[in-house]
Amino acid sequence: MALRIRKNGDILCAAHTEPKQGDTYINDDIHYYLAVMTEAIRASNNHEQDNLWFWNIKQGLLKHEAETRYNEEVLRPRRKDKKYIAIQRYA
Repeated sequence: MALRIRKNGDILCAAHTEPKQGDTYINDDIHYYLAVMTEAIRASNNHEQDNLWFWNIKQGLLKHEAETRYNEEVLRPRRKDKKYIAIQRYA
């Protein structure tokens, strides 16, 4: 089945959803490639009710996974602290 990608990033089953202006239509061949051949997307667990698909990003396959983890675990808490301190100083 074909897919629609909405402007907000949702990936939906095209056969069970109405088109909206701005949708990008993905034909059956591309859908097959993404879902079966490369496993790049997967259906939601509740697909028959919500018609949603998601990108299937597997752990360890991201090029910048170490950088992403560092940013989330180390830098983000520091940024929160700095923001808090800045608010304290100028309040």
